Amino acid sequence: MSASVVAQAMPRGPRRTPWPLPGDPAYRVLAGPGVPTGTLMLARRWTSRCLTHLVPHDSFGSPPNRYGLRRGWRRTPAASVNEGKTAEARCSDGEAGVSRGVCYPQCRFVGRFRMSCGANSLRCLAVVLLASPAFADEEIPFPVLKSTTASKDRATYVVEGRMRLPVGVAVTCKQGIRILGRGDDPTLEVAGTLVIEGQPRQEVVIENLRIEPAPQFQEIRIEWARMSGSIATPEGGAAAGPLAIDCTTVSGPVSLAFGQGEIRLMHSELQGQVTLAGVPREGAAAAPLKIRILNCCRGTDRAEEIQLNAGFWSGLAVSRASDVLVRANWLTGGAYDFEDCGELVFDGNTAVSADRVAFRQTKPGGFKRTRVMKSDFYGVEVRLESPKAETADKVVIDKCWFGGTEDPQKVLEAAVRDGSRDATSGARAQFRKINKSPLGIGGTPQR
Repeated sequence: MSASVVAQAMPRGPRRTPWPLPGDPAYRVLAGPGVPTGTLMLARRWTSRCLTHLVPHDSFGSPPNRYGLRRGWRRTPAASVNEGKTAEARCSDGEAGVSRGVCYPQCRFVGRFRMSCGANSLRCLAVVLLASPAFADEEIPFPVLKSTTASKDRATYVVEGRMRLPVGVAVTCKQGIRILGRGDDPTLEVAGTLVIEGQPRQEVVIENLRIEPAPQFQEIRIEWARMSGSIATPEGGAAAGPLAIDCTTVSGPVSLAFGQGEIRLMHSELQGQVTLAGVPREGAAAAPLKIRILNCCRGTDRAEEIQLNAGFWSGLAVSRASDVLVRANWLTGGAYDFEDCGELVFDGNTAVSADRVAFRQTKPGGFKRTRVMKSDFYGVEVRLESPKAETADKVVIDKCWFGGTEDPQKVLEAAVRDGSRDATSGARAQFRKINKSPLGIGGTPQR
């Protein structure tokens, strides 16, 4: 793979939106020669607004410095932002210290430095932008008829239209391959076992494909993958089985309805809306479904020196599951709703620039096993909603941060909306301790 050094400025101030403003003058790109045309750098982990388009530029007009960086002028056409087209930006020299670590798809984090732009000094990050791996011209039909391991180096395995992995068939996909969907509505329905096992810096690439759990499947496990597609159950349907996504980037929506089983989302970047719904049996309040959403936030795999760019960027909805644990996640963009969950622990999360974080019960007394703790809310309203009853439905909120105030009354006025502000709600916040400073377990906005 060829590599070029690039950087993106980070304006001061908290994160406001996960998408850039067209023509924002605060954004500059520091680029070296050989950046592939149309490459998209997703730097949402580290910057307030996140999209940067890069184009090749082989004649910067000055020799590279010792880090391979050159000087030059470019500008960014506003129309190209968010459209996947090529764009250009001003280039400048910088002293980039180099260290190891993995960043986003096609990017590697290599250090921090400062860059002067006019009279303003902007904090920047340096990354190495990696060209997409060169896959062989040979294409192989995706194996679904018998158990096998897809591991041919740089091979492309094609899912043509709709294909089904039947019960009893186990397919394991190893690092260095690409899975490509082609044809009308390319979908891989999984009733058997699908294991995708990439490696740090050698992720499995999944393009233009929908992965669909069958009503009863054996296992779906995706680790270290870059997926441009979706993972979803059919509309009106429900699946059952164990599903895990770990250290993976999914650009499309994740929409899952389970009658029973387990869903685990860990160390992953979910760019689209995520919907996890339990489908309870008749007469039951919640489905026997265990949901674990863990460590989807910035972090480092120390064994591999991998910098993880994880988090939720467009919202999360969880409903009617019997056992839900949401711990140490970065939540931004969209709404975060938790409805009719049997047991819910919301622990150590950071909510920034989200529409809301709402805890909702449709029957009185449903909040008995709900706990909200050790979380930081950066200007995000927390809503507690349940039907009115003779006795208030109390929600325990402990060791959370709401902007710095420790006065429960001020927190209720500014950050938490319960029955004291909403006449239709029977829920009341029960504060145990309010933190004066953020804990940062789920991440801290760059300033």
